[in-house]
Amino acid sequence: MLFIRAPGRICLFGEHQDYLGFPTISAAIDRYIFITGTLSASMSDSISFHVSQPDIGQLDPLILKIPPEDQLLKYETNRDYFRSGINIARSNGVEWHDSWAVTLTGNIPISAGASSSSALIIAWLTFLFHAGNQEISPEMRANLGYQAEVLEFNEAGGQMDHFTSSIGGFLYNESSPVFISTSIKQNIDGLILADSGIKKNTVENLKMIKSLSLSSFKHISEIKPDFNQFSTTIEEVKPYLESLSQDEQRILVGQLENRNITQKAMHLLNRYDLDSQTLGNLLLEHHEILSKKIGISVPKIDEMVNLAIQKGAFGAKINGSGFGGTMFAYAPNNREEIVQAFLDEGYDCYAVEISKGAEVVSRS
Repeated sequence: MLFIRAPGRICLFGEHQDYLGFPTISAAIDRYIFITGTLSASMSDSISFHVSQPDIGQLDPLILKIPPEDQLLKYETNRDYFRSGINIARSNGVEWHDSWAVTLTGNIPISAGASSSSALIIAWLTFLFHAGNQEISPEMRANLGYQAEVLEFNEAGGQMDHFTSSIGGFLYNESSPVFISTSIKQNIDGLILADSGIKKNTVENLKMIKSLSLSSFKHISEIKPDFNQFSTTIEEVKPYLESLSQDEQRILVGQLENRNITQKAMHLLNRYDLDSQTLGNLLLEHHEILSKKIGISVPKIDEMVNLAIQKGAFGAKINGSGFGGTMFAYAPNNREEIVQAFLDEGYDCYAVEISKGAEVVSRS
């Protein structure tokens, strides 16, 4: 038997920025996708995986038969992650000699910005490699997860989710020229994850915001050839803003403001004596920009952020691509009180801790 888990994540800073090449700050949290695999007698000469997902009501297993070596599985739906994971693993030399019965469960809110789909991919790849008796490094697994979830289906997301789930911990993620995650040696206590209950379309939301962000950067570069997205100041672009559409003006300034907030946050987190209130203020400032300029929040999420602040949280923000889903609060002094306040309002809410990355919990 193989028992595997992969964590979800929160994005503290750099929301909607990794696909632009900007750095992000993220943390794996102790909400997981779990995979339990047991060896299964094959009813034929072919190797197969029988995957059940009882959490979403899929009790009849999805049967994935492994084709001959020179063939790949054909995708039957958009985001056919089980088949893409198998194809990616086989392309990287993994072979299986036994059939497996697989059960997938989890406690990460689904379609809620907490990276349930990326955790699924990372957990699945972990299972596939170990079922084939092959080791895989966290960094390689993250890159293959990005390939299996995003590149295979021409999606718009970045790599932060895959690296955070695979490596785990509290991470500073540099997106350009290549993606590199570095551990942040700072303890962050008092984290709360709360679910608005509003389901969202992560992929379509990402595409819309990414497209508008890229067009704003492209157009400002055309009228200001020395524009550098990593160093040009907001004051330097202000004289040129009138040449952009209203939406492009709003999102360009918002993205540059959030770039600056991430830089301030990283400087703060590198200090030995963390100023928790200042960190909270930066989280709240980041949320305000995401809500009013990037335009990814909704009234209920804003209400939840305000509730957390009113109850004494140092900071709070929307989590993930937006338009619903989860938010998180930073409340190192009174986490239990704020969790209860969310529960009293009818929200699903969890006190969360920073987690290590995907792992084989047990093998027998």
